[in-house]
Amino acid sequence: MFARNEHLSPLQRRSGLLLAGALLLTMLLFFIAHDIPAHFTISRPLLHLLQILPAIPVATMVYIVGQYLARETDEFIRMIVTRSLLWGLGVTMVANIVLSVLF
Repeated sequence: MFARNEHLSPLQRRSGLLLAGALLLTMLLFFIAHDIPAHFTISRPLLHLLQILPAIPVATMVYIVGQYLARETDEFIRMIVTRSLLWGLGVTMVANIVLSVLF
């Protein structure tokens, strides 16, 4: 999808592909972190390491967006990307807080 869209700049295509890869890696690591403790007995330090693993690609996505914003020349697109990132992180943090209180 990102690689063939003629309306995107090379910077946007590259950033989109990197974000898609990081998202796939996040899903894979989340699946691993969720299923390994359910099927195997592992030590507590390894369990904590497994729980931290899905956060690494999320931090990578924030870094990729930061690099994209530093190179983007269109101020309007930069504002939209910044607003989207803030809303996405804000909604995720609020949902995490609410779910942590409930469970």
